[in-house]
This record gives sequence, C-alpha cells and structure tokens, in this order.
Amino acid sequence: PDYIVKYDTITKLSRTIRSKNLFFIFSREYLNKNKENFERNYENDFAKYLREFDFTDDDWRDFKKLVESKKIEWNEKEFEKDKKYLTAAIKSNIARQFWGTNGSTEAFLPLDKQVQKAIELMPEAEEMLEKLEEYERERGN
Repeated sequence: PDYIVKYDTITKLSRTIRSKNLFFIFSREYLNKNKENFERNYENDFAKYLREFDFTDDDWRDFKKLVESKKIEWNEKEFEKDKKYLTAAIKSNIARQFWGTNGSTEAFLPLDKQVQKAIELMPEAEEMLEKLEEYERERGN
C-alpha cells in the first residue's frame, strides 16, 4: 500500500533564514569559535555527534544576533515552533563540513517524515516479503 506523508511547514522566520544561507554562515562561525572543543569531542565519532551534540543558550543567542544583523526580524514564537528544524539544519551544515554530504544528510534524517514513515513500515514490508517467499515456495518456484 502507498502512504502519503505530508511535510511540516516551517515559519516565515525559518524560510527567511534558509533563503539568506544563514545555516551555513552560522555553522562556519560556530566551528571557528568552537573548533578545538568540537574536534576533541566529535571529529572521530559521528554517531556520538548525532546522539549528543546540541546547542547551548549562548549558541542560540549568537544565532539570534546573526539573524538580526542581517536585518531579519526575530520572532520568538516562530523560533520556538521551528527550533527542532533550526537545530537540524545547523547540525546538518556542521556535519557537512566534517563528514561531507552523507553526514549532512544523515544529520537531517530525524526530521524527514518520509524516511521516518519508511522505517516505521519496515516490519510490514518484511512480513509482506516473507509471505511472498512462502507463496513462491508453495508454488514450487
């Protein structure tokens, strides 16, 4: 069976940030400021980065300053609504700089509803495959 998975919509704040390439700019600034600590903790452990890395309140204040410096009006309500998206977008940009495109993609996957639905449906797909194989055996193929 087919499943339709609708994407979440992001707020105007997030769309504007994305259109101004601020995820990339902030990730570069973040790494310039925290590179030594980041490398010590995560450079050789991508799985640990995915599991444990998060931004501090100070990091978010720096992000807000960057956004406002680009003449973008900060909206706290929109920020809170999209915080998971914003976190994933920045985290994905940081991952790209250390682990390339594959790392970037993997860092964003937890927010990809289509991928999450596919993972959820894997047991159902395996069950369907087992039934097909059983049917094929019964038919002597």
